Amino acid sequence: MQIDTSKLKNFLSLNDDDFKQKISEAAKAGGVEDAQISNMLKDVKNVKQTIGNLSEQDIVNAINSIDSTKLESLIKNIKK
Repeated sequence: MQIDTSKLKNFLSLNDDDFKQKISEAAKAGGVEDAQISNMLKDVKNVKQTIGNLSEQDIVNAINSIDSTKLESLIKNIKK
């Protein structure tokens, strides 16, 4: 799997509100509860930095660890 780095950079450059919305929608599609999402997104700058520092292999490993039915839903929500 190859990660489109330009799309990742565009995603990370979203303003904080849009970024939170995209992450929230994707997380909900993956079965994450609202309370967990809110807690995770308290520090958007840190979340963006963490995602930006992931290697392509880290991202592939994370994707491979997600249940395939939830992954399809996540991908649909991220592409919106």
